[in-house]
Amino acid sequence: MSSCRVGLHLAACLLNISEARKKSIVENIAKAALLERNGQRHPEVSVLNVFSDPEYNRSVITIAASIDELGNSVLAACLEAFQSIDMEVQEGIHPCLGAVDLIPIYPLSGVGVEECGAVARIYTFWSCYKIVQKSKVLISFILVINFPYGIRFVMA
Repeated sequence: MSSCRVGLHLAACLLNISEARKKSIVENIAKAALLERNGQRHPEVSVLNVFSDPEYNRSVITIAASIDELGNSVLAACLEAFQSIDMEVQEGIHPCLGAVDLIPIYPLSGVGVEECGAVARIYTFWSCYKIVQKSKVLISFILVINFPYGIRFVMA
């Protein structure tokens, strides 16, 4: 992904997931962020880094894209995490709130904090809807806005 294009509005998400010990699960979540709905690689989305801490059993996946594309990529990664991470057996020294519990979105280029906050809020609510839709069970959510540009949520 090139940041030298005129007018490119870049943002990054440091997606926090509650898995680090099962490398294949972490890789599949990162890969989900890179794919379009048709299964093809999205040319303007990059996973810049994956940091995993086995003791904490937590990983941070850094996803970068245009602000217009970032939300869909984050949503795809979140849905993969919700399907792949079994919270009933999850153990680690870091307190976790769910399979995904922190979705901060940071401005990189040509984007403001306010726009990042709007994207974070929209896609957090959208991911809640998708979880309920896929699981076909009623899940109540407690949402706590955790900065002007990120969301922390707990499934209860």
